[in-house]
Amino acid sequence: MFVVVKKVSDGMANSQKSFLHFSALTGTSSRSKLAFICPVAWACGVALAILSSAVAQSPSVSSPSDINPGVGTAPLTAGQPGISTSTTPTLANLPPRTLASGVLTVVPPDQNAGDTSIGPQDLNFVKSHPEIEWAPPNFPDGKPHFMPRSETLLELGRDVTLRHPVWALEFSFKPVRLIKVPIANASGAVEDQLVWYMIYRVRYTGGDLLPKVTAVEAGTGVPEFPDTVIYKSVRFLPRFTLISPEYGTSYDSQIISTAKAPIANRERVGKPLLDYMEMSAEPILPVSESADNSVWGIATWTNVDPRLDAFYVDVRGLTNAYQVEVDTSGRRAFLRKTLRLFFWKPGDVVDMQDDRIALGVPSFSQPERQREVLELFKLTEPLQYTWIYR
Repeated sequence: MFVVVKKVSDGMANSQKSFLHFSALTGTSSRSKLAFICPVAWACGVALAILSSAVAQSPSVSSPSDINPGVGTAPLTAGQPGISTSTTPTLANLPPRTLASGVLTVVPPDQNAGDTSIGPQDLNFVKSHPEIEWAPPNFPDGKPHFMPRSETLLELGRDVTLRHPVWALEFSFKPVRLIKVPIANASGAVEDQLVWYMIYRVRYTGGDLLPKVTAVEAGTGVPEFPDTVIYKSVRFLPRFTLISPEYGTSYDSQIISTAKAPIANRERVGKPLLDYMEMSAEPILPVSESADNSVWGIATWTNVDPRLDAFYVDVRGLTNAYQVEVDTSGRRAFLRKTLRLFFWKPGDVVDMQDDRIALGVPSFSQPERQREVLELFKLTEPLQYTWIYR
């Protein structure tokens, strides 16, 4: 206040000097001019004093970087004059969310001794090379002259059981959710699109199965229950497919870079959410009491039919177990062991981002309605998930 009063006094003194100089030049009477000019001069002096005080209190601007952070080499930091800092937390710096019990659905690894063997079946060359058959007329008895028929190449290739080690991962997930994020379309224009997503966690808990066969004689053996082993690490090569049994459509997961940050801010699991390419490059180490080597990932889809109410998500890559299916023509199909998750989304196409998607096949008190839903999911009883080969 003292500074402002001093500035006002100095301004009034300067105004009086200017008025006397003006009177000397014009030859007018000081008394006649004073009645008109003094109020104006006094007001100008007050305004000039206040303006000078405000300028003295404000920081000077020396370069564009002082105005626009990120331009130049001197970014603004907290504590500089005129820069206010906020202590209100944002989504980006909020702490990780502690998930309550039951929020994650945990699917334990599904290793069983049956997955370590395939067959019995004939090997490929048995049908593709009939010319090596020990048949008449060269061999009237249909076998070699000096060795049993069971030791011929064709007989050794028939009814063969193949064995291999099997590993598996624990899979935990939250139900599918919806979010709107900006995505560039084919023309390059950015527009908000509805993204279906599911976050998940994989852990390697060990307990893998290694086939064990006790040799009886050369080339023969008796299979036993597999040994339990654990590897240094395994790889998860995921493939997520969202399937609508209502409309017969399917959608493979996509990599949507602009969706990862909004989803990570929304979920706040405390670890990076990897897409399927990043997950494929990440070794999954065994978990222990001292090391939580769990890895989090995300599956995303766009342009999903908004009408669907029932759908399931197939997750492949959680195990190396597979089966071989042979049709009547001898063609082989390799079927991978797949985790199928069932979801139910009641609602309409309005404000879909607010719809709640439930895990599992719903139960209804009306038998007719329950039968329709089970037929839609191709099940005989309500389930949350199951293992299939596809």
